[in-house]
Amino acid sequence: MPGDTPFIPWIDHLHEVGDPIQKERGKLQELAQRAVDLEREACALRDQVAMGHAALLLKVMKHWTLADIQDACEKVRHIDPMAAIRAQVDDSALRERINALDGWHLASEALQIFDQAGVLRQHNLLSTATEEERAQTLGRVLAWWNHVGRPVCERQAVK
Repeated sequence: MPGDTPFIPWIDHLHEVGDPIQKERGKLQELAQRAVDLEREACALRDQVAMGHAALLLKVMKHWTLADIQDACEKVRHIDPMAAIRAQVDDSALRERINALDGWHLASEALQIFDQAGVLRQHNLLSTATEEERAQTLGRVLAWWNHVGRPVCERQAVK
């Protein structure tokens, strides 16, 4: 298991816990480990997508100018209903990372963006942050959630 953390460790402390319970826990632990392995595999596949994306971009750049590509991007922005909403994200670091997503990002990528964009920048929001800093942080958190976190949950049918 991740970090060698015991799976449902409190079961070991139940009075006279028997083999049927231990076996059921073992099966669940195997399922949990399989889920972790699948997440790693998904990350490896996303790495392949990123490398393929870069290779495709290089091919495109051999046939079209940067101005042609920018024009095409602008056309998509006018068609994409979310583009105007993403443009309203106040924080430039977060907006840049949100715009770089392909719309099919994984939960791990969502967490990386949360960290890389510095969504939480204040060490202690409750005692040392000003009201303005708290409002900015809340704005970043909500923007991250709406544009990055929620789409992952919707795609994975997380309730």
